[in-house]
Amino acid sequence: MAYPRKCEGCDATYVTWNGFASFPHVTLAAHDGGTPSPWNDSRPGRLLDLRCELCGAVFRWDYFARADDRRLGRTVALLRDPIPGWRAAPAATSANRGWRGAERAEQRRAS
Repeated sequence: MAYPRKCEGCDATYVTWNGFASFPHVTLAAHDGGTPSPWNDSRPGRLLDLRCELCGAVFRWDYFARADDRRLGRTVALLRDPIPGWRAAPAATSANRGWRGAERAEQRRAS
């Protein structure tokens, strides 16, 4: 996975107990730069500015950089600290996490 597994500002995990990732962050900007793609090193890498929807922190993410655990993706810098009193976006709340098709799957039961 090349997206963050936790917030660099509030240290909240973006991975559930069963190993699935929820992504309570938003991409604010994407730039060429950073580590080139491991599949095509002639193309520039991608630097993403991500905002955590849980705390409001903004951090720069090098999409193709190798992390310490050999996964792709690594934080380059914390651009903005968590915002005191930040209200989590509705999509980031625990009630809204998980597979989005679950409600529809229950409605489509065989008759």
